[in-house]
Amino acid sequence: MATSPAPNAYRAIFDPNTGRVQIIAVGRQGDEGKVGLKGERGPRGATGRSGSSGGAGSQGPTGLTGAQGDTGAQGIQGIQGPIGQSGLMGPPGPDVVLKTYQAPVESPNGSRVQFTLAESYVAGTLTTFLNGIVEPITEVNTTTFNFSQAPVTADTIYLSYRKV
Repeated sequence: MATSPAPNAYRAIFDPNTGRVQIIAVGRQGDEGKVGLKGERGPRGATGRSGSSGGAGSQGPTGLTGAQGDTGAQGIQGIQGPIGQSGLMGPPGPDVVLKTYQAPVESPNGSRVQFTLAESYVAGTLTTFLNGIVEPITEVNTTTFNFSQAPVTADTIYLSYRKV
């Protein structure tokens, strides 16, 4: 009969029914036994959750251009637009003299609003320039006109008109 080897450790086991602790000697672990027979296949497990979606793929190449379609029928004519504004006044005829960069008889003094031309002009053709900018005036007759405010001494007045 073989003797059992000396225990390598002790183990305490508590018995809850009796309330006692039992101490047992624990020997060394024995050799591994033979592999047992393979058991039956177990039931199939639940399906796992789905994985995350993959990234977007790259764009494919551009497709071929299709054939040109037939030319469509001509559309109906649109409505006529409104009549445009009248154009600028044309140049004077050969018997008309246009005077430009003429100065009035009087000089500006800061209080004078009425000025006179040295000669008569065709009514409605007088353009006045105050310091190079067109200035509106009131025509009194074909030799006299008024500014709405008196030009000062340093101002320059030039006139452009059609001579009678």
